Amino acid sequence: MALGAGVLVVAMVVHAPIAEDWDGLGFVSSVTTYDLAAFSPHPPGYPVYVLMLRAAAFLVGDAALGGALVSAVSAAICAYCTFQMLAPRVGRSPALAGATAGALGSLVLRSSSQVGTEALGLAFLLLSLAFAHDEPAETADRGPDRGADLRTAQWVGLTCGLGLGVRLSWWPLYLGMVALVAGRVRVRALASMAFGVLLWAVPLALLVGPRKLFVLLTTHSQGHAERFGHTLLHDGDVMGHLAALARDLTADGLGIDTTVLGLAIAVVAAASFARFVSLWANGVLRPRTAIALALLAYGIFVLLFQNVIESPRHVVPIVYAGCVAAGVGVATPWRRLPAGVARRRGPLALATLLVLLLGARGAKDGLDRRVTPPLGAQVVALVRGDLSYNANDAAIFGGESARFAIAAGVPGGYAENLADVALAEGAMQHLPKVTYVTNEISFGGPNVELPRGRKLCRPERLDRKHACLWVYVSRG
Repeated sequence: MALGAGVLVVAMVVHAPIAEDWDGLGFVSSVTTYDLAAFSPHPPGYPVYVLMLRAAAFLVGDAALGGALVSAVSAAICAYCTFQMLAPRVGRSPALAGATAGALGSLVLRSSSQVGTEALGLAFLLLSLAFAHDEPAETADRGPDRGADLRTAQWVGLTCGLGLGVRLSWWPLYLGMVALVAGRVRVRALASMAFGVLLWAVPLALLVGPRKLFVLLTTHSQGHAERFGHTLLHDGDVMGHLAALARDLTADGLGIDTTVLGLAIAVVAAASFARFVSLWANGVLRPRTAIALALLAYGIFVLLFQNVIESPRHVVPIVYAGCVAAGVGVATPWRRLPAGVARRRGPLALATLLVLLLGARGAKDGLDRRVTPPLGAQVVALVRGDLSYNANDAAIFGGESARFAIAAGVPGGYAENLADVALAEGAMQHLPKVTYVTNEISFGGPNVELPRGRKLCRPERLDRKHACLWVYVSRG
């Protein structure tokens, strides 16, 4: 419980003060208006997450802060469940190191301190894993207690079903949790999982409308696969997506880069994970095969069907598992040394070093995120800071950055090219005197001569898709 409380405090200290991206802004707006067609939120709707978000927003009076609170509490639950599962199996010190390292992994901590579904999805995943990891109950005269196994199967299935209402794309992982249930009660787990899905799917269909929901889901799925998803099945760039996935896991997942801190994390994390693999190979540690297979299946699914080029958040469960494994591996006592203090002191020092390095990277990223807001928010600040005209006479057009302008009440919106901008301005009741256009849209070709613009940037670690953004101004 102390570990969970500590994780909660750390996540809230470094939490993002506003939504970080298009999806986050959609979640914030869903607190007051639930409309999938307006990406508030985007399909498939995330009903369980939105319900939690609305409850938290009601308690704290702010949607973005409520989203950060949901993520931070979820991170605390993850740490608690991880320690509770590991301690009886590997010992208290390795369990503590594994749970702490998992919570402080760069990408995991970022997800735990902002508006987004990943932390809550991970909490449901680890809750189901904790239920599935309960030791098989036995009675003195009849062997395995079927009643206890049935209760375990019900809880595993229910948490998995509800978890799908948070992160539907994590279905390979939730099915892996069901596979951990004893075979004689697995059908009960699947039935409970279906019941958990119905708990959110039926209200969602009634709220949106069955036909409209079907159209929205199919249209979004098609667009995700072909137009805007940047998936491997769409562009066929195998090596490019493999390289991006590797970067998701290392640079974004752990904070590895060419700085002294990044290189130190690379060395210590690699050595720690290698020791875990060695202990696994030698039979000292025995992780469940179903967990490894579920992570492998999910990794293949992410590589094929998700946007690993621009969105590292899809690998959060894999990064969490890797950090936990590294922490357990490095903190496991060296059995070749004589029993006593020496056997424990070395692993304890290395585990502390691993945790401190991950924590330092997380703290730095958190500070950078608070000091340098998302590029869309910077564009809005740029417009509001221009004192040469009335702010109501300005309009902002761009890609994802335009969502920040809409959220801030600035006229404009999403556009793919200059023709979209002209059409949108023509439909306005008052033609803007000043139009801001970002380089997220097409200007007609590579040889088009552009006016002098303003360059806005953010550390690439915080925004893979748009590390920098050019803003061009048209007055008329």
